[in-house]
Amino acid sequence: MKILVLCRPYLGDTVLTASVFRNLRAWMPQADITAAGYAGFTDALSLIPRIDEIVSLRKQRAAGESHAAFLRYWAGVLRRFRAARFDLVIDLMQTDKSALICAASAAPRRAGFVNRRRRARHRVYTDLALWTEAELQTTHHVDLYLKTLEILAIPIRSRFTEIVLQPEEIEAARERLRHALPDRTGPVVAVHPGASTPNRCWPPEHFAAACDWLQRHLGARVLLLGGAKEAQALAIIRSAMRTKAAALEGPLSTREFAAVLAAADLLFGNGSGPMHLAAAVGTPVVAIFDGAVASQWLPLGENHRVVLPEKPCPCVSPDLCMPPNPYHTFCIRTVSRERVFAALAQQLTERAEMPLARRAR
Repeated sequence: MKILVLCRPYLGDTVLTASVFRNLRAWMPQADITAAGYAGFTDALSLIPRIDEIVSLRKQRAAGESHAAFLRYWAGVLRRFRAARFDLVIDLMQTDKSALICAASAAPRRAGFVNRRRRARHRVYTDLALWTEAELQTTHHVDLYLKTLEILAIPIRSRFTEIVLQPEEIEAARERLRHALPDRTGPVVAVHPGASTPNRCWPPEHFAAACDWLQRHLGARVLLLGGAKEAQALAIIRSAMRTKAAALEGPLSTREFAAVLAAADLLFGNGSGPMHLAAAVGTPVVAIFDGAVASQWLPLGENHRVVLPEKPCPCVSPDLCMPPNPYHTFCIRTVSRERVFAALAQQLTERAEMPLARRAR
């Protein structure tokens, strides 16, 4: 059997699809499984076991590329998928382009999950998991994905994600940490202050206070992580800190980033893609959520702590907040430093008391 899975173009979403591939392979061990996703996120797909081929798609035109050339590119993509003669296409991307791929593939079975109101897409699929808007806003994304397997009568043996790194990748990451943190001992706390949207980010000044508290009161070693998108927040954190935090020099590939998270003792950050990646490699997480979408994106697995805004929320941004729109609620700014400090202390204390055999990953 030949199976194509169309994956969403975000780090966290991609990591969560690992549960889909795990259950697919358990159901059909000899299947030829292809994963397709947009360029920039296919590196994350390479971390997921049980995928035979990864296809990278272009979401936008290249610099200087004409509309006609871009349309020719997509016409070639559709021809490629049709020529592959897939037996089953599973659409987790849920966009107009992914629906077009499903239709063009001519696969005998085409499955997806879709809002009940999006009737125009219903006829594209042979098997549909229909959700109301309220359900889509409250159901964990892993369960949205796995429901698509359930309607195909594929058994769900596990809802957890799994990322596989090679031992040499973990050792290289540990060497990076030894180089970045040469003169101290104590648990390594990786700190990533970013998220997909600004309303999901705890203020960087609060992160700075938490980093100081980790190092002064818990003897932790803070390692700041982030890319270009987090550069401003990281600069504010460094400027506001009273202690010194380490950072890794140079850009990291997705695999290198995953290995660094695996080598750390804890990830501290917002509800984000790196949070899901850390959970998938077995690193405990302390994550701060905005509350509006927490049920959709909680970290999977054990030994994680999530800090949510208290309700009712004392609105700190009445000029910005537009509830119930989840992209325009800034409740995360009301999460107190003291509650986060307590979560960090509990997490590191529990880890220190954990038997060494259980800490090994």
